[in-house]
Amino acid sequence: MSDLLSISSTAVMAYQRALGTVSNNIANVGTEGYSRQDVSLTANTPSKQGNVYIGNGVRFAGIQRQVDDFVQSNLRNSQSDLTTQEPMLSYANRVVDIMGGESTGLTSALNQFFDAARDLSADPASGIQRANFMAKSDNVTSRFRELSGQLGNIDDETREAINVKVAELNTLVVQLALVNKQLAKAVSVDKQPPELLDQRDRVLQQISSLSRITTKFDAKGAVSVSLGSSMQTGLVLAGIVAKPLNVSFSDGVDGKVELVVDLYGPAPRGIASLSSGEIGGLLSFREQVLAPARNALDDLARTFVSEVNGIHRDSLDAYGNPGGDLFQFDVSYEHISQGMSVAIDDPLKIAVAGQFRVLESPFNPSPVDARIGYEAPVAALPSDISKVLDNNPNPSAAKTIAIGATQPFSMLTSIAAGTVDTVVYLDNLQAGQQVQVMTREGVHVLGSELDDDAQNTILRENFGFVKESRYSTSYLNQTGDLAYRMSDLFLGAKAAPTLRQVFDDTGRPMDGVPMEATLKGARIQNDLTGDAGGEVIASGALMLNGQELGALTTAAGTLQATEIAAWLNAASVEGLTASASNQIVIPSTQLQLNRSLTLQSTSGTMSTINTPASGSFADVSELMTAINAVRLTSGVQATVSDSGDLVLENLPAYAGEHITIGPADLSLGVPDNALGLTAGAIGGQVTLTRSLADPNADEIRISLGETGTAIDLQTLGLRMGVYIEGAASDEYLVVVQGEGELKAAASYTASALDQKQAVRGEPFDIEFTSRTRYTITDKTTGTVLTTRNFDPLLLPPTIRYRGVELTFTSPPEMGDLFSVDGNHDGIGNNEGALRMVELESRRVVPGGKTLSEAYIQKVSDVGNLAQQALVAKDALSVVYDQAVEARDTVSGVSLDEEAAALIRFQQAYQASAKVMQTASTLFDAILRVG
Repeated sequence: MSDLLSISSTAVMAYQRALGTVSNNIANVGTEGYSRQDVSLTANTPSKQGNVYIGNGVRFAGIQRQVDDFVQSNLRNSQSDLTTQEPMLSYANRVVDIMGGESTGLTSALNQFFDAARDLSADPASGIQRANFMAKSDNVTSRFRELSGQLGNIDDETREAINVKVAELNTLVVQLALVNKQLAKAVSVDKQPPELLDQRDRVLQQISSLSRITTKFDAKGAVSVSLGSSMQTGLVLAGIVAKPLNVSFSDGVDGKVELVVDLYGPAPRGIASLSSGEIGGLLSFREQVLAPARNALDDLARTFVSEVNGIHRDSLDAYGNPGGDLFQFDVSYEHISQGMSVAIDDPLKIAVAGQFRVLESPFNPSPVDARIGYEAPVAALPSDISKVLDNNPNPSAAKTIAIGATQPFSMLTSIAAGTVDTVVYLDNLQAGQQVQVMTREGVHVLGSELDDDAQNTILRENFGFVKESRYSTSYLNQTGDLAYRMSDLFLGAKAAPTLRQVFDDTGRPMDGVPMEATLKGARIQNDLTGDAGGEVIASGALMLNGQELGALTTAAGTLQATEIAAWLNAASVEGLTASASNQIVIPSTQLQLNRSLTLQSTSGTMSTINTPASGSFADVSELMTAINAVRLTSGVQATVSDSGDLVLENLPAYAGEHITIGPADLSLGVPDNALGLTAGAIGGQVTLTRSLADPNADEIRISLGETGTAIDLQTLGLRMGVYIEGAASDEYLVVVQGEGELKAAASYTASALDQKQAVRGEPFDIEFTSRTRYTITDKTTGTVLTTRNFDPLLLPPTIRYRGVELTFTSPPEMGDLFSVDGNHDGIGNNEGALRMVELESRRVVPGGKTLSEAYIQKVSDVGNLAQQALVAKDALSVVYDQAVEARDTVSGVSLDEEAAALIRFQQAYQASAKVMQTASTLFDAILRVG
């Protein structure tokens, strides 16, 4: 009976606990995160009686949580994916409502702006239309600012939301660390209180709603959590150590968000991004929607302002002045669209008239109309002088130019219109080399006429010439009123009067004192000889101030500077004098005072200056004295300069003659004379001066005649130069023909000319001399600027000249004349307003879109993302519901199942109690028997 009582008592206790567990399940049927608990009943170890084992009843082994780790993980992940879509959907819809709304969007404001421009183009002089255009312009800027401000508000909201959610995540991580601390007290997960494990899973579920997580559980059930794809990145919880997530926002327009774990800890680690969860959704919205939308709005504002301002600057306002910017940006704003405003406050400063005007002659034989526009021409080769040659005329600063047989010419440089007082020096020109100066239209202004082969070789588009232009020599080497655009262009050697700066007694500058023109040549070569008759330069090869020079001959066998001076003086140019000199300065540090010396002017006798008995001259003065001792024989005299250098020059009777120095050099060219100079003859120099007696004839100009070459000029020791007096009236190209190596240097003031305004100030006529040819003539000077071929089959018929573009309604006929000017007296026209209207349909946005199309496309893109988020949310809701159902299947409490278990355990409990009662009755009966 004791066994019967023992068995029944253990059964009563077991089923009592089972009933308590079932009751607990029923009580927590509505508790979030509660996992159903099952009792574990195990049979007691049986007792052996004889050969038979007798059972000893049941024992309560424990309570088990009904969970599936895979199902739990799947539930967390599906929840993360679902909560990602919530902020994306809600905020993206807000952006669509803001940008796509009739009253808040940009489309209606742009339409009103262009409608106002269209109305203004119909009546450009109307003050009412100008005021209306001003109002609609201000409306556009206001709409840009409002849109940028609304998007900025969403930016602030999402920043705050991210901060709040990150703080919430950090709080949950800290809570989870405390749970881990409690779990660490047990030896294994089986010994953990089910409620504590439920709390752990509940916190994990809450964290997963904020961000997708990666988890790792230890044997005690404690969990480590990472926000990255592995436990090595983004670890925010390691056992009981919580590491806070820090977030910071970039101040730039990219809206970048930086996430760092344990920023102030010993080893902070950055996270690229959070892939899902509410925080991930907020980050995705900012990255995929908000930042692109704000940047697109800024780009659209930038394009709109740039295009409108460009048109406005290219037009004339009611005062007849070129327009300024219509819109402006306040650069203090991070997003430029938020700082957009109208730049003018005077309706009369609205520029609607074209800066150029084309007038058809009333006598034109055809009814062709022309439309005019302007687009700055693209820079062509050769490059401008400011990019090719330094502004330094000294030969030491010259650039070496090598011309080979493959391309036997050099497109040396271009000289932009407006470049002031340009001189291009060309030194060491070789035999056969010629210098040419032309315009890009093929008008030859300086040099010698090109033959057909040279024209076909040089006058090409890839060398900077206009394709349709025809070669012209009408202004070749012309001067005065006959010159190209009446410009002062010159090729040769030139000198003009200068002003010498003077100061008064107090040191203040006074008006400069005029100085006569002086042209000083370099030393002539020491080996220049003539032909059999002694002729060095042929008659007519050179011209002095427009006067043809005769032949230059030498009687000495070798040409002397003295002979050149006499030849120039023989031309008897009024006020002009040529002189010859030969001065040699030897630095005192170069002297070899222990050496002898031989000296001779060409007309003198070679004289030897020996060292004194001491073997060396004491100083430069003693050497000077020795040289002067034989000066009457040698024809060379010496002086000592203020700086102590030795100066040699001819006696006056021999002025300008070569000075020959000896004795001969040692081996390897080492000088063996007291001067330390290489032995040989040193040529003299020629200097030309012209008096100031006649202010209209005070320059010196030596140019090439019909048979002259650069070599003839260099024979005189003069530098070949291209001279453009004052501001260049056109763009000129400097070309050097012929193989060989030369050097180029220059002096100039670089052009600061506004090329567009320059063209406006130079009216011209376009006249069709046939259906396939036309001329462009400068109306101010009458210069034919170009003669071009015209293709009447080209559609639309178009002419471009220096940025001006004329488009004809049909091909012009012979005799048609079109006059182009800067519209200085035609401010009532509407060319600028029409261009503004055309902007509405121009595809100025990258991708070939108009302004409105680009904006609508961006709104559509945001709408597509919102729709994608909605579709994704619906799909992920199904996935999440399935995950919840799977979790409930394993861990959820079913009242039907619990009711059945309750009845089953109740019956077992009652039966066990009956057994106990039976055992008690039997025990009492036995006692009564006793």
